[in-house]
Amino acid sequence: MTNQSIVVDLRLSSKRVVGKPVKLPTVLACSGSDSSGGAGIEADIKSITAFGCYALTAITSLTAQNTKGVTSIENTDPKFFEEILEANFEDIEIDVVKTGLLNPESSRLLLKFLDKYHKGKPFVLDPVLVATSGSMLADQHELGFTIDSHFKKATIITPNFEEACVIYSYLKKLKTVDELGEIETLEDLKGMAKFIQQTTHCNSVLLKGGHIPWNRNEQLVKKKGGDPAYIADILYQGHLDKFTVIKTDYLTSSGTHGSGCTIAASIAANIARSLKIEDAVISSIRYVHQAIFGADETLGQGKGPLNHVFHISPPINGTSAENNFLPFYPGHFLDYLLEHPLVSPIWKNYINHPFLENVATNKLAKNRFIHYICQDYVYLASYARVHGLAAGVAPDIESIKAEAHIIDSIMEEMHRHKDVLNSRGIVKLDELRPSKACKQYSDYLLNIAKTSDWVAIKIALAPCIFGYYYAAIYARSFIKDEADVDEEFLNWINTYTGDWYKDAVDEARQSLESHMQAVSPIQLAELVKIFADVCQLEVNFWTSPMELPEQDL
Repeated sequence: MTNQSIVVDLRLSSKRVVGKPVKLPTVLACSGSDSSGGAGIEADIKSITAFGCYALTAITSLTAQNTKGVTSIENTDPKFFEEILEANFEDIEIDVVKTGLLNPESSRLLLKFLDKYHKGKPFVLDPVLVATSGSMLADQHELGFTIDSHFKKATIITPNFEEACVIYSYLKKLKTVDELGEIETLEDLKGMAKFIQQTTHCNSVLLKGGHIPWNRNEQLVKKKGGDPAYIADILYQGHLDKFTVIKTDYLTSSGTHGSGCTIAASIAANIARSLKIEDAVISSIRYVHQAIFGADETLGQGKGPLNHVFHISPPINGTSAENNFLPFYPGHFLDYLLEHPLVSPIWKNYINHPFLENVATNKLAKNRFIHYICQDYVYLASYARVHGLAAGVAPDIESIKAEAHIIDSIMEEMHRHKDVLNSRGIVKLDELRPSKACKQYSDYLLNIAKTSDWVAIKIALAPCIFGYYYAAIYARSFIKDEADVDEEFLNWINTYTGDWYKDAVDEARQSLESHMQAVSPIQLAELVKIFADVCQLEVNFWTSPMELPEQDL
């Protein structure tokens, strides 16, 4: 019998290995350490890293805690904490500072360093007062100093409902939280978030609603009872005077320990990645929701931790590395796609294309718009054919039915185009010829339809139906008075924001999402590329009528 011996060669074929230059966004997390690893600085590091950023730390305190609660806190020596801050700030350019649990000494020292090294730069403040486990983590007497000195420097503060009530009561000069009036509606919570922002002069407030789920009748469960149905987080951006309500399904899970830290750290990382506040918040909430969905509920006897690496590591259940573990949870494949780094920048170029603003503000020349309508009519004929081919390879009768409904919607869209063109004297629509951009797009779809399976065809068709809905909403954002918009332009925009089109979008998404859990990780990578390719073809399609020479229109 001989011993087995293998060599695993991971060297590159080139003799000279040169690393590609990488610039990592940086986030300094100032918070306490959670000995159980679920919250605090440990959650910060995991979250920041998960979003592709580099995490620096300044630990304000050590805690003896587990999933059942906090038993002891030992604050970091102030002189040593100051040395930590100095070492970090003087060596590495810090893009964003994020805070969690602060004690009086660390709070004042951090303020000094923010003024010295980080003035005017992004600052995410998580006013940690109450842990997910229910334990009090901070001296409320220190709250006044933090509000008066730190909040006005903050890009965003992220209190949960209980913390928001404490802050609101302090600002209202109430003796106790019990003196607050009844909080029963989303409007009540919006009012609280706006008051906190306007009184403290922070840039934005995210009032986290994880502790107060709503039932299916749009009522707070803690007030009216019923089964929890969803969570509502409220973002108020003071400089825009804008509310954004983010609703997510309520998950029955014990894996929520550290969820607040994770949201704040994720927001900080997303801001470091140059995302706008609203996008940073939505991305972070989605990440936390999926991390709760993927949590290992066998960890601990109380509120266990989230799974911060749900998107990169399959569960270990005695299965091989080929285990079909996907980086999104059921019903959220489209969300995963739109945030994928390969897709996201192209998608934004598509749904925020200058063509849309030019239409909404009457800046697009009419002959260029009519050229676009002609080309879209030609394209929609190919688009309908591909949906027909998709029906032919659909996996079940419901998918065939969905394709039929989508084709009906395409016919409705083509009929509207026909009316516009006929009113212009363009009646021989069968004689229209595709432009270069139109032909490239149609050929790509037909090639996918002839060489790929149903799922790949659906992904190739998806950017059109989903993108036009979001693009039309973007176009409407430029309209202050519909009376000022050219009638043809306005009708075109309204086509894609109408109920009939939204119904088509909803049905298309349901059909797509219902089949995405069966794809393999290898196939998933292929689908991402297809979606990105088609988004770029959509960008080209809108660019074409804006840039074509007059003689080619």
